[in-house]
Amino acid sequence: MKRWRLKTVLAAGALTMAFSMTAFAGWEQDAVGYWWDNGDGTYPAGEWAWLDGNQDGTAECYYFDASGYMLAGTTTPDGYTVNEGGAWTENGEVQTMQTGQPAAEAGIPSWTVGNLQVKQTGDFANAVTLTGDNMVQMITPDGTRSAVVTLTDITSYPDYQEAAETWQAMGLDIHSPEVNQLYQAVLVEIVKAQLGEPAGVSEYSCPTGTWTRLEYGNVMQLSVNVYLDVLLKYENGSYYGVTLTGAAPNNIEGFMNDCIG
Repeated sequence: MKRWRLKTVLAAGALTMAFSMTAFAGWEQDAVGYWWDNGDGTYPAGEWAWLDGNQDGTAECYYFDASGYMLAGTTTPDGYTVNEGGAWTENGEVQTMQTGQPAAEAGIPSWTVGNLQVKQTGDFANAVTLTGDNMVQMITPDGTRSAVVTLTDITSYPDYQEAAETWQAMGLDIHSPEVNQLYQAVLVEIVKAQLGEPAGVSEYSCPTGTWTRLEYGNVMQLSVNVYLDVLLKYENGSYYGVTLTGAAPNNIEGFMNDCIG
C-alpha cells in the first residue's frame, strides 16, 4: 500500500500540470484572524513558514498557531518577535528571503520554480501570468496558448524515505543518476496512465537538463481542441513539469530556450 501513496501524489501533480486547473496559495481572513491557504486544502499550523504573499520575489517568515492562525505583534512560543503584520523581525528589521525575480534584468519579469527561472518572454512576452506555490502559469492575451511550470517535492513522503533507506542499505545513492532515471521512468508511466498513451515519447535536451517529452498532439481539453505537450524531469527528490497547450502546434524549443533558464 505504501508504494501507491507516492504514485497517487505524482498522479495528482500530473493532472494539475496537464489541465492547468491550479488552486492558488494565498492569505485568507475570517473573524478570528489571518491564515495561509496552501492552495490544496492544507495550511501551516504550529510552525513557521516563509511566504511571498504579494509575489514580489521576497518572502517573509510568519508563525502560525496550532489552529493555523498567524501571530502578530507578539513573541512566538519559541521566543522570536513578529511585528503587527506578522513578519519575523530582529532588532526591528523584517527578516526576508529571496524567492524569485519579478523585476529581472532587461526588464523581463521572471519567477523561480525550484532551480528553474521562468521568464515572461518570447511567445509569452505579453502573457497574463498567474503564480502559486511552486507553480507559474502564463497565458497569451488572445488565450490561444498556455504554459504551466510546476515543481513537486516528494522527499517528505514515507515512500521516498523508505526507498532511500533501502537503497542506502544496498550501497546506492538515492541522488545517483541511476536512481534519478528510475524515478523519471516511473513518473512518465504515471502520467501516461492518467492522460493516456501519447502520440510520441522522446528525450529533449536543453541547458536545464534532459527532459522526457510526451507529445499528445491535438486533443480535447475542456471542450476545446488543443495541442498538448508535457515535459517531465525528475531531479534529486523533486519532479518538474512543463505543460504547453495551444491552438496550433507548440514551439517546444522556443519556449524551453526563451522562457526556461
